[in-house]
Amino acid sequence: MKKSMKYLSLIAVLFMAVSLYAGSGWTDADGASPLLVRYLDNDHVGTITVAAGVVTATDDGTANALSFDAAGTLDDVLNHINSATNASGEKNFQAMYWAGIAADSCLTNYLVVAAATTIKAEWNDVILWDTSNCLHYDCVGSQPSPSTLGAGTAIGGFNITKIFGEPTGTGDITVSVYVGGNRKYLKFYESPVYVLGVAAATNVASTYIAPEVDLDEGIAVPPYQVAFVRMACASSATTGGCGMIKTNP
Repeated sequence: MKKSMKYLSLIAVLFMAVSLYAGSGWTDADGASPLLVRYLDNDHVGTITVAAGVVTATDDGTANALSFDAAGTLDDVLNHINSATNASGEKNFQAMYWAGIAADSCLTNYLVVAAATTIKAEWNDVILWDTSNCLHYDCVGSQPSPSTLGAGTAIGGFNITKIFGEPTGTGDITVSVYVGGNRKYLKFYESPVYVLGVAAATNVASTYIAPEVDLDEGIAVPPYQVAFVRMACASSATTGGCGMIKTNP
């Protein structure tokens, strides 16, 4: 009887662990983090500051500043944070890609300005995309890994079966799904579209597009990979957001 109860308890725990990753997710404009960052020295203080065109990782009072240029990429920011040191030359910061890929442009105003924020050993989303400047909305479906798994990992194992959004803005819209840094889905929406006017006499331009795509069996996201949806506008982006529905494999 005791063995049976143990087996039933184990099955229940496993079911809960798997079910954790099913469901839906949504991220508003200016709410997506291209990188997650953590600081692993419990005896000292690490902060991240985002200014216009500058990201500074300060380790125990030693500031490591990266200034963007016209060719700046997210890879530059990630490598800068991972190589930041304190006065003794120790590296205590770790960064991992989240709602972004290495080749993403990361120019002067593409990140939300943020005052110095103290971070600890847990993954932190202090760095955020500024939607109105980078012109894309992003939503991540994965979860950060426990600290014991090291940098650059995410727990998961699910399927993305639907993507939806309200990418308020102007210009054509490109919808993408990225898994492990690689694009697995792409759909293009032309904007504006032309619809009949009030008197049905002439067509008028409408920029309102709310992409919604059913992915049938879904896009598989293996364990320990980051997956996110992106909706990019060609001309401008303001408010709104994007999301996804996840199911268990």
